[in-house]
Amino acid sequence: MNGDTGPCTPWDITWCCPISGVSPVVTGMAADAATEVLWALSGRQFGFCDIDFRPCRTGCTSGPLYGAGWWWDDDSWIHPELLDGNWINIACGLCLGDCSCSHVEEVILPGDAYSIVSVTIDGEVLPTGGAYRLDDHRKLVRTDGGSWPLCQNWGVSSGPGSWFVRTRFGHPVPSIGLMAVSELASEFIKACQPGMECALPRRVQEIVRNGLTITFDDMSFLKDGDTGMYLADLFIAAYNPNKLTGRSRVYSPDRPSGRFPG
Repeated sequence: MNGDTGPCTPWDITWCCPISGVSPVVTGMAADAATEVLWALSGRQFGFCDIDFRPCRTGCTSGPLYGAGWWWDDDSWIHPELLDGNWINIACGLCLGDCSCSHVEEVILPGDAYSIVSVTIDGEVLPTGGAYRLDDHRKLVRTDGGSWPLCQNWGVSSGPGSWFVRTRFGHPVPSIGLMAVSELASEFIKACQPGMECALPRRVQEIVRNGLTITFDDMSFLKDGDTGMYLADLFIAAYNPNKLTGRSRVYSPDRPSGRFPG
């Protein structure tokens, strides 16, 4: 959910080499670089991003106009609501669904969420203990008896008229991934420090001094989507064996829309 532009934060790293005396700038760059490489090569699927989303309330009239699924099937006949002094015809947020005996207040998030960080309505943060829950990693359901706002005021960035859902998208990095990023980041450190032995593969593979024969590695592992590092390549082989660049996605023009504030 970060637009495939890169991981939001570096993965947790346990340094496999001494870093005392190493500049924090170098260690930070090594952590960022190792995370970016393994995040991309593992299919852009691990790590977390906290993203603010301004949703639209789910409507019962978003289904087919004829046949099964008419709005009266869900007992949500269009009804007037007085909103800020204006009467508006509303047919949303009152869906019974196929197996519910009560109305469901819910909004649909734009992707599979790991958790909800916070919900802010009119500048006030809802309590996390019992005001809402996350169903199916996608549906934000109101559980305190309240209703989700009928409208978003797109003209305001915060405060009255706005509501935000801060959502945590992504998946936790597996243990082998944390070991792999630690291995790769440590080798990046060694590559920047004079005199430190480095296990990163070099193009020169063999030198025969007497005959002056030099053999170069063809770097084919890069074409195969590997790094040449044991733990890193083991992680990639385990979690992205087909070398996919990312997960498949499905977009629907009929799904309730919302906005990501810039």
